[in-house]
Amino acid sequence: MASYDFSALTRKISWAQVTEFRPTVWRESLGGGVGLLACLVYWVWWMFGPRVTLPEEWWFLSDLGGILSGLIALIAIVVALVSVLFIFGPFDERRALRIQLFAAENGFLHRRFGNAPPQVGVLFGGDTAVRVTDQLIDPSAREVRSRTGTASVTVSLGNAALSTKPAAGKSSTSTRTTGNVGYLHVALSAPSTHYLLDAKANNRFGEGSVAWSLRTSQKLLLEGDFTEYFTLYCPPGRERDALQIFTPDVMALLIDHGAAWDVEIIDDNLFVYSSRTLSPTRPRDIQRLLQFADLVVPKLGGRIERARPSAVTTAEGRSIGRLMPKKPAHVIWPLVVLIAIPMLSFGLDWLLDTV
Repeated sequence: MASYDFSALTRKISWAQVTEFRPTVWRESLGGGVGLLACLVYWVWWMFGPRVTLPEEWWFLSDLGGILSGLIALIAIVVALVSVLFIFGPFDERRALRIQLFAAENGFLHRRFGNAPPQVGVLFGGDTAVRVTDQLIDPSAREVRSRTGTASVTVSLGNAALSTKPAAGKSSTSTRTTGNVGYLHVALSAPSTHYLLDAKANNRFGEGSVAWSLRTSQKLLLEGDFTEYFTLYCPPGRERDALQIFTPDVMALLIDHGAAWDVEIIDDNLFVYSSRTLSPTRPRDIQRLLQFADLVVPKLGGRIERARPSAVTTAEGRSIGRLMPKKPAHVIWPLVVLIAIPMLSFGLDWLLDTV
């Protein structure tokens, strides 16, 4: 397993280093403070300041002034929110500097705003827009055993803000934020059937399951105590492929080093999803994900590579072996019940009255 230096995430970072990292950060922070103060002064004047009384024949100016002052108050709210971001800019820059130092000292590539991983899977696929921050890319490929020798896989990790894509013809303001996750992405050397390991440890109240959109009939029970930690979703007819990949040694590694996360394999991608974002203030999370990449990925990636004879695409390139989403809910029966209950009640009352 590779050795990493995590001292950059824990040692003291001076404000002088932050200034050197971004020379304009204090000027921007001061500007944010001035902007926030100006907004506060305006709000106080708007709510408690003296009111100017105009003659009745100038009523239209009074209405126009009220609309204009209200509009300025709304603009002041937006300016205040942006000002707060600038005020706390030095802390955000110190956080970014920690991650950059960690990347530089361990040979990673760091992108503060990174490229989104392949848009496939239960979280990143479909109509989901993905915005990646704090991305770390390991330029050194990891080797896995293949049927013909060895193959290489590449690893990246970061944070992903998830939102709905704007509908056709709609502006970007029509999007809706759906969540934030930390993730590990492994670019595999061979395609695979679609599998999802739903970790039970992160299915806490209020968070739900990553597999909420999948048909429950696709659950596959594996041997031992693996089902105490994960629920495996496997496409129908691909159970034999799953048994070739999730062997006892792989299951043991997943329990020891990945029981806190959801794991998805789709096409030539392996995703590990963390329900909380990665932060330099919690270096243990980053350390555990890198351990997963070093200890689990070589074994699991090798199993996927050696299971390649079970093709996942047709000659025309059409993908098969995908997990199936739930069927759309039919609302006809709930509507029938809602209509039938009042009618039955009315009919019963009429019958009792006539008797």
